[in-house]
Amino acid sequence: MIHHTATRSIPLRYYYQLMSQLNPESQNHMTEGKQQMMAEASASRDLISMIDKNLLECGICNEPFVDPRGLPCLHAFCFNCLETWSKSCSDDCSIVSCPLCQKVHHIPEEEGIGGFPVHFIMTNLKQTVDHLKQVGLGLYVKK
Repeated sequence: MIHHTATRSIPLRYYYQLMSQLNPESQNHMTEGKQQMMAEASASRDLISMIDKNLLECGICNEPFVDPRGLPCLHAFCFNCLETWSKSCSDDCSIVSCPLCQKVHHIPEEEGIGGFPVHFIMTNLKQTVDHLKQVGLGLYVKK
């Protein structure tokens, strides 16, 4: 008999196919395993959706980030949104207040809003979430 720990190295669908061929009585175990696998896949899709909606949207336009820039307060916004926001919120062109926490930050003199660094965490997280969506979360679940 194959032990449960041995199944971790092969995709679960192959394990269940093998078990059903070796032992027809394992159908109940296979059904329970498929149900658990489907529940885990659903939970993973929900988590990815929540990350996408709550973490990867600009706080100004409420759309997915485009060229996210990080302010010193660590909040991130689309470059164009931040540029438009900075022009509309102050007469002083050298400062910008964060739309979320209202902390005031000095705009880099030479580069302007472009001087705020690209928010690599948001950029990488967005790329990872987009990849997981494309490959079906990497789970062995038939849709």
